[in-house]
Amino acid sequence: MAHRGLSTLYPENTALAYTKAAQAGAYSIECDIQATSDGEFVCYHNGSLSTAVSLLTSKNGSYLWNYEKEIILSGFRYDADYLREKQALISTESFTDDELKICSLEDYLGICRAYHIWPQIDIKHMYAPDFTIDELAEKLVRILASYGFTDMNCSLSSGKQVWLTAVAKASDYKVLIIPGSDSQDSYYTTAELEETAEYAASDGYIQPSELPDCFTNGIASVSSDYDYIAAHPLN
Repeated sequence: MAHRGLSTLYPENTALAYTKAAQAGAYSIECDIQATSDGEFVCYHNGSLSTAVSLLTSKNGSYLWNYEKEIILSGFRYDADYLREKQALISTESFTDDELKICSLEDYLGICRAYHIWPQIDIKHMYAPDFTIDELAEKLVRILASYGFTDMNCSLSSGKQVWLTAVAKASDYKVLIIPGSDSQDSYYTTAELEETAEYAASDGYIQPSELPDCFTNGIASVSSDYDYIAAHPLN
């Protein structure tokens, strides 16, 4: 699996890194997604844009989810010092401006589909002021389906139980509980958190005792970095 694309050599979570990983023979490419203020998804790891250098300098360093998708995609590039480090590793190539932009979820899925890659999507932040968690989860599932990805050929992960609960409710994805911490943030309502707890108490989650069966049915390994993983259903 290529973590954030071929990120050892190319700027992480960019179309360039994803494409290079696919061309290098990766069977799966991991990406991080965040929701923007208008409820769209972009590929970026950190909540803050402090690692990006802005073409709109007044916005540099502020939180990604304060801005609409088109501003993020057109206005930000990675930090120049970070790019120089990557460029030094591949001195025979040069990065174009378009290759350095923050990538949309749709761009990532298009690359995965073109190269027959298994997507591994880590949900970092799924909050937008005018959308409920369920609405964002339903939208995410619709986008995945529009590119031909379902619970049978795509994996989702997150450190937030509440997000994967919403995804599981909106789809056929099942949720594996991996022992670990789960901090909840203040922007979720009490009702949303209570609903998550109720879902966890039902048969919506695969329990830790069932993990060997999960491995048998197609999941080769589970990283301890992830508290919760949505994977394809058990047979």
